[in-house]
Amino acid sequence: MDQIFLYNIRYMLSFNYNLCCILVLFICFNLLLYRLKPNSMFYKDRFRRFGLSNNETVFPFWLVSLIFGIFLYLFFILKYGEYV
Repeated sequence: MDQIFLYNIRYMLSFNYNLCCILVLFICFNLLLYRLKPNSMFYKDRFRRFGLSNNETVFPFWLVSLIFGIFLYLFFILKYGEYV
């Protein structure tokens, strides 16, 4: 019984190589973006809000991060042909 339980835990915690690469690149991209703090996303070291007025932006940090993550995932999935 214990062996089955341990096998299930190991199986649940095993990551695909593509997923590990995606996570590392995603975290590195976000760290780099946060360290650079482009003016289009930050205002006086604070995140700009989403909007169209003076202190708001169309490209907030969370949106750029989300879009990058989705495209990165799609790239890795389509590159190796591991889609259903």
